[in-house]
Amino acid sequence: MSKTITYGEFEKFLVGLGFTRRRAPGSHVYFEHEPSGAAVVVKDYDPQEVVPSYKISGASGTLHHFGLLDRDDFDEALENSRTAAKAG
Repeated sequence: MSKTITYGEFEKFLVGLGFTRRRAPGSHVYFEHEPSGAAVVVKDYDPQEVVPSYKISGASGTLHHFGLLDRDDFDEALENSRTAAKAG
């Protein structure tokens, strides 16, 4: 993924996929998808702060591994989520 993603956009994307945001110990947030058992952990960023690309890549791998979203479809789904959030 070549575009930058803010934490706010990333959170809306994960929540839109059925993840629930939970606090984790320290300065992190835990996004859990209970039906599949998938989890994504990130630093509790400010909503306008950019999420590091390695975290986006890791989330893509997690979603693929748990059968939630194919790697080939990840970038498009994330972009569609961003576009929908800006429109609404």
